Amino acid sequence: MDDNAKRTLLRKIPHALYACGVQAKDELNVFTASWVTQGSFKPPLVVMGVKADSGSNEMIRASR
Repeated sequence: MDDNAKRTLLRKIPHALYACGVQAKDELNVFTASWVTQGSFKPPLVVMGVKADSGSNEMIRASR
């Protein structure tokens, strides 16, 4: 995907409730996120808030 397409995609992130999946080794989990935003264009990053004491946060950290 070229840089302009990535920028266009990141600018179109709607405000909604998102279902986010995470995997660490053989364990899978899905959680909801209500705060998601663009982090940067280069590299293309999306930022979301994840509760610090949640199992999903532990899995995200473990999977890096």
